[in-house]
Amino acid sequence: IVMAQMDEKNPAARWHYDELKAQRHVGFIERFCRQPAGKLGAPLILQPFQMAILSYVFGVVDREGHRKTQEVLWVIGRKNGKTTLCAAVELDLLLNDDEGAPEIYNVATKREQAMKGFTAAYNMTLKSPALARHVRKRVGDLFCPDNLGKIQALASNTNTGDGLDVS
Repeated sequence: IVMAQMDEKNPAARWHYDELKAQRHVGFIERFCRQPAGKLGAPLILQPFQMAILSYVFGVVDREGHRKTQEVLWVIGRKNGKTTLCAAVELDLLLNDDEGAPEIYNVATKREQAMKGFTAAYNMTLKSPALARHVRKRVGDLFCPDNLGKIQALASNTNTGDGLDVS
C-alpha cells in the first residue's frame, strides 16, 4: 500500500500507512491465534487477501495514530474462514488494541449464529496458552481482567442493544 508522506501543506496527507501498526495486528493473529476447528490448534496463517485488508484497516492512521477505518463491510464467500478470521480479529481487539475496557460483540439475527463467532474465539483461547493466560470465560462473555474488556454474543431479538459502547 502506497500512501502520500505526511506534509503539512497537503491535506490529503492526513492519513499515512504505518507498517508497524499494521504488523502489530497481523503479527498478533499469526503468532497467538490457533485454528478453532479443522486442524485444531494449528497456527492461524493469514491468506494474502486477508493480510492485505487487515494491513489497510489497522495500518492507515492519522498523525495521532488513530485508524482511518472505523467500520468494515467485508463480503467473503462460503467456506473461506470468515468465522475463524472474525474470532482472531476479536481477540486482537480485546488484547492488543490498547483500549481500556473494549467491548466486542458478535451480533446476528439469531443467538445460535452469534454464538458461532463467540465459540470460535473461545476455542482459540483454549488452544493458545498465551491467550488463555489473559482471557477468562464467564457465563455470558469472554473477559480480559487485564483491561476489563469483553467479547459477547448478542442476537437482534435481545433487549441489550441500547447503551452499547462498541469497540
